[in-house]
Amino acid sequence: MENNQVSGEGYDVIGDIHGYGTHLEGLLLSMGYSEGANGYSHPNRRAVFVGDLVDRGPNQRRTIEVVRAMVMSGAAKMVLGNHELNAIGYTLPNPVIAGEYVRIHSDRNRRTHKAFLDQLVEGSADHQEAIDWFKSLPIWLDLGGIRVAHACWHEASINVLSDLVGPDNAISHQILVSAPGSPEREALSILTRGPEVNIAQPYKNRAGGLSGKARFKWWSHDATTIDKAVMLPDGVTAADGSTYPEFNADPVDAPVEIYSDRVPVLFGHYWWKGTPAKITPYVACLDYSVAGAGPLVAYRWQGERELNDDHFVQFGPITETGP
Repeated sequence: MENNQVSGEGYDVIGDIHGYGTHLEGLLLSMGYSEGANGYSHPNRRAVFVGDLVDRGPNQRRTIEVVRAMVMSGAAKMVLGNHELNAIGYTLPNPVIAGEYVRIHSDRNRRTHKAFLDQLVEGSADHQEAIDWFKSLPIWLDLGGIRVAHACWHEASINVLSDLVGPDNAISHQILVSAPGSPEREALSILTRGPEVNIAQPYKNRAGGLSGKARFKWWSHDATTIDKAVMLPDGVTAADGSTYPEFNADPVDAPVEIYSDRVPVLFGHYWWKGTPAKITPYVACLDYSVAGAGPLVAYRWQGERELNDDHFVQFGPITETGP
């Protein structure tokens, strides 16, 4: 994993960046990319970004500049992350409620989006240009030997959206303004935010809000009981601030079928920990919490049919043992 140089053509799939542009440029350089007149490129490889370029980090403008230039020049591809989706929705008028937006301008939503709005300057030409570019991005990518989605690969959800997307699976206005609870909105949520299940006891997240849902391990064939099927974010507590209790072994009603295709899927979103490694021979998360002092992680795919732990590379520190 220390040798970032590889031979042959292939894709370098890069996890959630969240505005840490210095990490991004360091990772690209370590993998043999160089910056030219049209941005960063590699002589015989292409980068693929799993989304979530924005929010949290100090270099969001530079992050967008680097990735957009690579995509525009053909040196990279990118799928839409939930944070890009949030950024679009924050500027998109609600077609049903006059004066409101698809993403409500609540105090909480503004806090989570403030760094992006401040760094791009809300309402500026740069801000609008970034939003317009986000609207052109695909929701998923099937690259033949590998598949890339921000949070989950789910064929049923892809089928719901396949007749509504634009060129190259780009998100469409119809999908963006779909009604909450509609099949389109639910499918978009599964692909960009991941499937969730109801839990008996709500938890308090780091922002102080309460949630009665937990992320479902859509890759795990052991996900038949609550204790083996769900993940909670780091740092959560019970509603009263006490330690959140262990989950029991009650059966779980799976919100999606478990991924069973023998085509590797690379995704982000889940804030993984530990030494970067595959979850199964066909599934790997590339989000190792760069916004939480973790490393920025990539997987260097060279045509292998099963994922290889030696193909993970990183820029930055390793966090403690993973889930």
